[in-house]
Amino acid sequence: MAFDPNSIDPKDVRELILGHLKITHPDGTVVDFGRVETSNDPVLAAQELRQIEKIVSPASPLSILSAEDAEKMLAEHDNFSAIVDAALAVKAESKPKVSIPALACTIEAAIESYMANKSGTAKSTQSAYRRRLNVFAQLAGGANQMLHDVSPVQCVRISEALQLLPRHEREISCADEILAKPPEGKPIAKPTVKEYLILIQDFFDWAIGTLRYPKGDNPFAGIVKPSEGSHGGTGDGAEAFTDSELEQIFQPTFFSNMKRPYQFWGPLIALFTGARANEIAQLRVIDIVRENGVLCMDITHEPNHPVPTRTKNPASERRIP
Repeated sequence: MAFDPNSIDPKDVRELILGHLKITHPDGTVVDFGRVETSNDPVLAAQELRQIEKIVSPASPLSILSAEDAEKMLAEHDNFSAIVDAALAVKAESKPKVSIPALACTIEAAIESYMANKSGTAKSTQSAYRRRLNVFAQLAGGANQMLHDVSPVQCVRISEALQLLPRHEREISCADEILAKPPEGKPIAKPTVKEYLILIQDFFDWAIGTLRYPKGDNPFAGIVKPSEGSHGGTGDGAEAFTDSELEQIFQPTFFSNMKRPYQFWGPLIALFTGARANEIAQLRVIDIVRENGVLCMDITHEPNHPVPTRTKNPASERRIP
C-alpha cells in the first residue's frame, strides 16, 4: 500500500497503528515494522508522523537498519524529544523566585526588634550594639532597605568595606562606594572589625530564627574574621577613645555614683596607665611592686602560675609606675 504521511491532517489523527508494515524501495532497501503506534495527542502524533516519514523515505539513513533497530531508534528519539520538550516548557514557565520571609521588614525595624530582644543587656553594651548595627545598615545601603534583600555577596562586600572604614567615621556610605574609593584615615582595628562581624552574624541568626530573613545559611557565618593576634604575634592595638567620649565616661556626676570598687578603680587605672581591660582585671597583689621607692604594677604573662595571667604579646609584659 502506498502511503504518504503528509497527506494526513494531524488534526484528524487520533491514533495511528501500523502493524506488520513492510516497505520495499526501488533500490531494494526494505523497511519492516512489527508494530508502530502513535500517541493519541494530536501534537505528539504529528511529530511521530514526521519521524515515520523520515524512516520510510528512501534517502533515510535509517532505511538500512533492521526493522527492530529502526523501531528502537524511533522510540528513543520520541523519548528524547519528550524530555527536551518538557524541559523547555519548564524553562519557559519558570520565573526567578525570591524567598520573602513571613515577617519581612526594613533593616531599621529589624534592628529595633533585635535591640528589644537585648533589653536585659547592660546599657553600655546596648549602645555599642546599636551603633555597630547602624554602621552595618549604612553599608548595606541604608536603614530603609529590606533586610531580606541583603544577599550573601553583599555581605562579603560589607565585610571588606568595614575593614577600610576609618575609626570614628561619621558619614558612612554603602559598601560598594567605599570599596570603589577607600576613604582616608586609619581604619578600624582588626579586633573591633571582628566584634562587628560577630555581632552582625548574631543579628542574622536572630533574623532567621524570627522569620525576618529567609531560612537557610547565615550569610555572615562563612565570612573570615580578622585575626586578633596572639601571644608571640602582632596586633593593631586598641582603638582610642575620643576626648568627648572620655569626658562623657568620667563626668563627675556619673563616675561618683559607681557602687563597687572595680567599677571605680578599673576605669581610672585604664585612663592613667593605658593598660588593657583584661590586664587590669587579672592584677594580683604580688603584681604591685616597689622599684626605687616607686609603687608599680607588673603586667606579666604567667599562664602556668596557680593564679595565671596572660598578655596579648611579649611586648605587653611591662612594669608601669
